[in-house]
Amino acid sequence: MLVYLADSGSRNRPELLEKIPEIKKLYAPSLGDWVSIFKYLTRTTSAVEGKLFLAEIENFSLDKYQRTLQEFVDVRNVKAHGATLTEDDYELRFQEHAPKVYDLISSLGFLANYTLVKTGQMEKDRDSYKIAVQKLMGDNPHFEATHVVLRTPLDTNKVMYLNRDLEPLVLDPYIVLERCPECRRPEVLLFDKLSDKKITHLSYESPHKPALANADRLPPIIRDLAVRRSEMSRQTGA
Repeated sequence: MLVYLADSGSRNRPELLEKIPEIKKLYAPSLGDWVSIFKYLTRTTSAVEGKLFLAEIENFSLDKYQRTLQEFVDVRNVKAHGATLTEDDYELRFQEHAPKVYDLISSLGFLANYTLVKTGQMEKDRDSYKIAVQKLMGDNPHFEATHVVLRTPLDTNKVMYLNRDLEPLVLDPYIVLERCPECRRPEVLLFDKLSDKKITHLSYESPHKPALANADRLPPIIRDLAVRRSEMSRQTGA
């Protein structure tokens, strides 16, 4: 889902995001909100002009997995909002739903063709660029350090997706690799919510939610909608 937001922002297509009312829930999205946003974004892919970064998503059978997604949210909500069953009952629930979830994960196997990296130092090497990267896939926070060689330079110190042709999509600040301000570990942090000045990220490994001052790097359409949502929530609470 974060890849879609980054792709839409890089293409400067605010009308796409305006058509998705769920995008306003980005102030503090719940699991159900993320699933709902994912559904809307996958439905709008055919309306996007030009080549999608995740081209395979056009053939993704969303209707087939819609019930699986909703069942997953429902089971999670029952457990998270108050355990009313025994652990054995929850184990049976898991066994009941696990094959569907595994099938969903398998259907997203095309993501294995993409590599999540953070770029580092770049050197000119004749007609190419030798770029140091950390591969953010594997044992967090012990990421493999390697190099890619490209004809065109990449932004440094950015988290990005590389497809099989090593074409980049910058995901910063939706996904960042930073030292967690609380535990000081280098961690992959995912976009969680934002205010007009800061983005709160969710730690991948721990429950920490550090706020980093990089909200200005979001596309204006997303930032404005989320800030507006935040202000409305504060007024309602008042």
